[in-house]
Amino acid sequence: MNVSRIFGIVIAVAFGIASCKKGTVYIPVEKKPVAYKRISKSVETYSDGSKETYTLTYDAKGRPATYTSDTKKDVFNFQSPAMLLVTEYDLPGNLLSRTYECTLNELGAITQMIFKNTEGAITYTYTYTYNADGYMTGVKGSSGTSFFEEAPEMKDGNYIASKTTFSGGTVYNKQFFFSNVPNLQPGGFYHYWPLATLFGRPSKNLMVEAKTFQTNGNLYWHVQNHYTISADGSVAKYTTDIVTSRETSVVELEYE
Repeated sequence: MNVSRIFGIVIAVAFGIASCKKGTVYIPVEKKPVAYKRISKSVETYSDGSKETYTLTYDAKGRPATYTSDTKKDVFNFQSPAMLLVTEYDLPGNLLSRTYECTLNELGAITQMIFKNTEGAITYTYTYTYNADGYMTGVKGSSGTSFFEEAPEMKDGNYIASKTTFSGGTVYNKQFFFSNVPNLQPGGFYHYWPLATLFGRPSKNLMVEAKTFQTNGNLYWHVQNHYTISADGSVAKYTTDIVTSRETSVVELEYE
């Protein structure tokens, strides 16, 4: 069985557990510009030996143009500074799969993402909030019949914890642990594509471990990350060990 995809819809720092505190705690950090790397290709190898390849292209302004996996292709159309339309196609054949209608804030981060099927009906909606420094402070998702809410907690530029609540009443507490290595990888706390800006700022440092607990205290999810760092500070490769399921994936990265 394949482990959960590292590229795709992921929680950027978050595979893991957290605080019992309600809401979001924000501790301001010093504002320093970070030159996040632009990923051009990633290859993920799973425990069973299977692989998935993802490629990214960018337009002349450095914005994403296409994001392609083995079975899907997303095409980005920045219609205005406040609106982004992403069209997804099934591969092979380039058959229309769905669209994502995204509203952007003044920093270019997505505040709402509406999923629509090929008939134009809404199938899912995400809403995102951010603080003044551009870090994500919350995410909500709704299908119309069910919903979830994620409330991260920050300290010193890192997402150290989060609480996830589902409409059925299930709650997961998450906690994240970081190295001292600066994080130059794109993608915010809860991102759909591994891109800078669209989902706010990522954690300041690279996450090395995360745990998720159920409300009864049982460990639900536990992962550990191991990184190979290039001379320029970017991640050349990382291994994710899913301790709870005894599975592993290895992701190799290339950049523009």
